[in-house]
Amino acid sequence: MASASAPPLTPLHALPNPIRTPQTSPPPSPPSPTKSSALLPSNEADISSQFSAYYMRLATTEFADDLNSIRAAGDFDDAAVPVLVRALRQGASIFSAEEKRRVLAAASAASAAASASDATTSVAGAGAAAAAATGAGT
Repeated sequence: MASASAPPLTPLHALPNPIRTPQTSPPPSPPSPTKSSALLPSNEADISSQFSAYYMRLATTEFADDLNSIRAAGDFDDAAVPVLVRALRQGASIFSAEEKRRVLAAASAASAAASASDATTSVAGAGAAAAAATGAGT
């Protein structure tokens, strides 16, 4: 009598990424360096400023539950806020200028792709709604 064995474990790298939404079409090609660099400011101070804002948005979103727990702690007071903000901002300082530029270019391309996808979905949805409203296709 053969015993039922558990299926083999799937390696983590083979699992789908839960953060990305499944795509029905192939992913868009990465932006060309000339396009992505045209979207970014040319001076390093502006890139650093934009990256810092982007990094803080991601960090506070990712750690929202932890930050709320810290804020709700009994020993957390108004004097601790600047310390917490400085600690979070320090994470952005580990990236080089080129890494910041690449991250901002990728974020800009992803935002543009999402906007284009939303616009396509809206147009398709509007067309379907119009067809349904006029009785077309029945």
